Amino acid sequence: MPKSQGRLSGLIFASTVAWFALIPLLQSSIPARAADETTQEHAGPSLEIEKCLAMQSMSALCLWAEALQAIQGIERESTRSLALGYVARTVARNGQPGDASAILTRALEITPVIEDDAYRARALASIAGAMAETGQSGIALEIARGIEREIFRTRALANIAAGLTKDGQFEDALEIARKIEGDSSRARALANIAGAIAKDGDSGDANVILTEALQIARGIEDEIIPAALALVNVAGVLAKTGQSAEASVILEEARATARKIEDEADSAGIRATIAHAIADTGQIGDALEIARGIEDESHQARATAGIAGALADAGQFGDALEIAQGIERESIRARALASIAGAISKDGNFGKAQEIAQGIEDNSSRARALTNIARAMAETGDYGEWSVILIDAAEIAQGIEDDSSRARALADIARAMAETGDSGEASVMLIDAAEIARGIEVERYRARPLADIAGAAADVERAE
Repeated sequence: MPKSQGRLSGLIFASTVAWFALIPLLQSSIPARAADETTQEHAGPSLEIEKCLAMQSMSALCLWAEALQAIQGIERESTRSLALGYVARTVARNGQPGDASAILTRALEITPVIEDDAYRARALASIAGAMAETGQSGIALEIARGIEREIFRTRALANIAAGLTKDGQFEDALEIARKIEGDSSRARALANIAGAIAKDGDSGDANVILTEALQIARGIEDEIIPAALALVNVAGVLAKTGQSAEASVILEEARATARKIEDEADSAGIRATIAHAIADTGQIGDALEIARGIEDESHQARATAGIAGALADAGQFGDALEIAQGIERESIRARALASIAGAISKDGNFGKAQEIAQGIEDNSSRARALTNIARAMAETGDYGEWSVILIDAAEIAQGIEDDSSRARALADIARAMAETGDSGEASVMLIDAAEIARGIEVERYRARPLADIAGAAADVERAE
């Protein structure tokens, strides 16, 4: 197993310290970053944030700061909590170290304005996971230990384990995962770590951890839904590591567990998840049988889209298209077709992929499909048409009626332009996206597109 990049024992503070006492520590941990080498050589990102709020800038840091400012204006606490979590995840995924530290610290400072304990704990759980992913494991753990509600403390620890896993710190991730109180969450965290270890090339250790996760999942007796989810999660990791036969056995256990669920909505959701997982093992007939037995239209469509995606990933494009085109719910059908078009383009059949993409009615999904086709073209060295396709995608994106969706689509296209080497056009596209997002008057609709644009801006900054 790869060695940990740093033991947690030296980072964990006393568990009795309340989370809000960490803010001064967080602020002092932010590395200095010059905003202007000639006049502000020692100015840190936190100072830059204050300047960002006084002026509109296209830097990733400033765009994330604008997103946080919008969040503070959201009245509904549940929405504010979700938005904070979303910003934290985009920063962890895309932000440069200094920017990430500054924005996550500012996000933490905002949480006290959320009066409801549950919503505040949910936001803290997301921030803790993001901090772990960006190298601040000790602080993340202290935040988690300050959360009083077990369900959210468990979620925070799971997020931290996931963040450490993404950062390649498998030993530390395992140490945290084994401390998670909820059996289902602990089993799923261990399974996910095992999957990452297997992907890193150590199948032996991965299988040992998967066995541990499976034992925990099978031992859950009093909670039907968590038990089923844990079994599905372990099976999914087994399938991804090439152990389809073993995965199938566990999925049958999950199906048997799911049959005990009395609530129809809960049952439909779990069966949709199981159908998708079964499709990943190659048992398409069984997966379709489960999907077609789901009465709820939304869950049935989601399950069917998952099956179509599994077929596309396996290279069975004709069958995938046939199944996807039969999905009745338009939005889900459009996303499924966009995903298939992307898979076909990765296989090198750009003509067929474009044909499918151009046939998608939903502008957002059609733009996304064309953007991913352009990415695939660039990866294979086919630069002849990718810029034309991205321009086409941008024109389609401009036709998206919803301002938030339009801004996010343009940000994704800008990111693709940067990935394919055209950072100049990407910057122009980001300006258009930011102008749209900044024009959204309702804060709850403005925060997420700004966060997405910030993530794209970070990618452009790295490409320049």
